[in-house]
Amino acid sequence: MKPLRRAKALIKQALRDIAADLERPGSTERPEILIEGARTYHLWYSRGRVKGQGVKAPRHFLLYRRREEQAWATGSADASRDLPAEQNGGKRPSC
Repeated sequence: MKPLRRAKALIKQALRDIAADLERPGSTERPEILIEGARTYHLWYSRGRVKGQGVKAPRHFLLYRRREEQAWATGSADASRDLPAEQNGGKRPSC
């Protein structure tokens, strides 16, 4: 399996895992982000549940917000790129 497909499969599995349990082991509450319900989940915790050859050493994580049993998620190695400007010291993401 190509690296991009492996990464995509891992992200899908992590999203499935979070959807099944918003506070699953490996999920961490992040009050320092100043967004109510913000949590992170490192992809490493889902790598054992991906079929086929997986990602050897994932370094990304999901940032998600728990709201009334729902979650919104984004994945990044640099979460500051995904925060609104007012939560990111006024900086806009450089993409």
